[in-house]
Amino acid sequence: MSPPKYPNGPRKQPPPIVIRDKRRIDPVTLELRAGGHPAQHTTGDGDRGTRGGAPAAGADAVDSQLAQRTADLQRLKAEYDNYRKRVQRDRLAVREIAVAKSWAGCCPSWTPSTRPASTAPSTPVCER
Repeated sequence: MSPPKYPNGPRKQPPPIVIRDKRRIDPVTLELRAGGHPAQHTTGDGDRGTRGGAPAAGADAVDSQLAQRTADLQRLKAEYDNYRKRVQRDRLAVREIAVAKSWAGCCPSWTPSTRPASTAPSTPVCER
């Protein structure tokens, strides 16, 4: 007779994986799910924020902070875009220098400094 497959008894099945979707907005229909009412925000002094009426107290401070952070984010993005463009220009310059050096190594008689001298006419065009 063959030895048992599992010496400690039959192997137990792991519990099934359960995924609970707690998103309030359905990703397919992009509508608010049933029972998912948005929570009302409260301010520090206990006043309830309103959903379409007048802004709650302290909203001006939040708006100014939002505007300041938005300006900081725009400035940071502009700095990054400039950095990215500068790096791209530097890479192209390094590539052009490398190509020129490799051509100079392959064809020493065809360097950019000697090429105009070889194409210049040997006799002057106009003598005065």
